[in-house]
Amino acid sequence: MGYVGAVSSACLAELGHEIVGVDLNPAKLESISQGKSPVIEAGVAERIAKAHAEGRVHATSDGHDAVQRTDLSIVCVGTPSNAAGELSLAAVDAVVKGERRNAFCAVRPPGHHAGPYGQEVCDDRPGEPFGSHGFCLL
Repeated sequence: MGYVGAVSSACLAELGHEIVGVDLNPAKLESISQGKSPVIEAGVAERIAKAHAEGRVHATSDGHDAVQRTDLSIVCVGTPSNAAGELSLAAVDAVVKGERRNAFCAVRPPGHHAGPYGQEVCDDRPGEPFGSHGFCLL
């Protein structure tokens, strides 16, 4: 979990959500599993430590499992810009197409329990076909 994922996880956990962070970096997974922040940002270490002690923040390298255990997935991947200033969405595309299931945090709202199957979540827009933007997670 990078900067955006770690900070988002810390803040959402503080609000009572259960967080399952997904990453392939063993050092980041170890940090989270010990209740330590993988990034340096004011207040994040304390929030992650508290959420870990309360059993609300976890980390795994298994993105499929994280999606199955939660109600919402937030994709937090790099979107570097090229020389023309356009963003590369290659990492986002890889996650939503299932080619890369290791770079997001999954969230379970307080008082909710994940069902046995993941829910499809799409970036749909009124008046456009369902899933036409390709931002779907299952």
